[in-house]
Amino acid sequence: MKNRMHSRGRVAILALVAQLAGTELALGQWPTFTVGEPYDWEVSIPEEQGVDPQIVAEALAAGEELPYLNALLVVRNGVLIGERYYRDTQPTDANTVLSVSKSFLSALFGIAEREDYLTLDQPMMDFFPDYVSAGMDRRKLDITLRHLLTMTSGFPYDDRDEHWSRWMPSEDWVGFCLELPLDDDPGEVWHYSTCSTHIASALLTRVSGMSTLEFAQEYLFDPLGIPIGGWRRDPQGYYRGGWDMYFTPRDLARFGHLFRKKGKLDGQRIIPRKWVRKTTRTNVRGGNWGPIDRWGYGYWWWTGRGTEIHKMYFALGYGGQFVINIPKLKMTIVATADANYDWGPAGDHVDAIVDLIGESLLEPLKDSGVR
Repeated sequence: MKNRMHSRGRVAILALVAQLAGTELALGQWPTFTVGEPYDWEVSIPEEQGVDPQIVAEALAAGEELPYLNALLVVRNGVLIGERYYRDTQPTDANTVLSVSKSFLSALFGIAEREDYLTLDQPMMDFFPDYVSAGMDRRKLDITLRHLLTMTSGFPYDDRDEHWSRWMPSEDWVGFCLELPLDDDPGEVWHYSTCSTHIASALLTRVSGMSTLEFAQEYLFDPLGIPIGGWRRDPQGYYRGGWDMYFTPRDLARFGHLFRKKGKLDGQRIIPRKWVRKTTRTNVRGGNWGPIDRWGYGYWWWTGRGTEIHKMYFALGYGGQFVINIPKLKMTIVATADANYDWGPAGDHVDAIVDLIGESLLEPLKDSGVR
C-alpha cells in the first residue's frame, strides 16, 4: 500500500496534525467546559511504581517552559505517578481534544462490530442509499468501513484549504464528504481524511438508531466512568466524527489505560481484546519524527517506537493533545495544550511536546533501566 503524504518542508506528521481542523481553527473558537467529577485516580509516588521520582519531577518541571501546555500526566501500573497543570488550568477543565476524538471513534466501531451492528467489509454506501446517484464515481461503491478506518478510502487528503473552506459552511456535511472526488482507488493509498471519520459518525448513527453520543454514553463513557464535557454537531445533527470532543486530562488517561489493559477494566470487558490489537497495529508505515522512530497508522491510532526501544501507540490532536500508551513500561502519558493557535505555531507545539516527552521521560527512563 502506498503512503502519500505532503509535508511542505516540515515533518509529514506535523503537517497533518496542524491542518486537520480547517478554517474554524483560524478563528480560535475552542471554549473550555467544566466537568465536576473527572475520574478519581489512585495516586502513588513514582518510586513505589519503580520509577525514579527525579525523572518525573524534571519532566513536569520542563512543562513549565512550554507556554501553551495545559497539563501533563503520567500513569504507571494503573496509578497516577505524575500530574501537573499549567497556565491556571484546573483538573476539572475539559478542553477540545480535536483528533484524539478519532481514537475514541475507533473504540466505538470495535464495540459496534461486537454488537453486530456492522462488519468492516461492508460497503460504505450501503448505509447511505439516499446519496447514491447514477452519475457518482462507481469506485465509491467499493469503499468499505475498513477503508474508512485505515484512511485508505481514496478520499482526498486533509491538506487542502479549499476543501475545508467549502465543507464547514455547507448545509450537508455528510453529503459534501460523500460527493468529494476520489484521489485514488479504495485500498491503494493512505490519505489522512477527516471526512472519512465524519462519514463514520453518521454511519454509526444510522445503523444503531442512536446518536453517536448516545451510543458512546451507553457502551463506552458510562462503563468507563468518564463524562464528556462537550461535543458539537454538524448542521444535520450528526456529532462531529473525528474531532471536537471535550475531556479532562484525567479522563483521557482513563481512556488510554483502557486500551493499555486491552479493553478490560475493573473486571468489565468494554472493548473487544481483538479490536485493541487490530486498531493499534501498524497498517501503513512512515519515517522518523523526533524521538519517535518508524511512526505508522492503525485504525485511527498512530503507532511507533520511542527512543528506539519503546514500542508505543498514541492518539494525537491538533496543537498538542496526546494519549500515549507504552505497553512494556505499563505507562500512559497524557498531554493537553491550547488549540487556539494558527497552523504554524500549533505544529511547533506538537513538536515541542513530543521532544519533551522523549527527552525528559523516555530517554531518562531508558537510561535508568526502566524498560
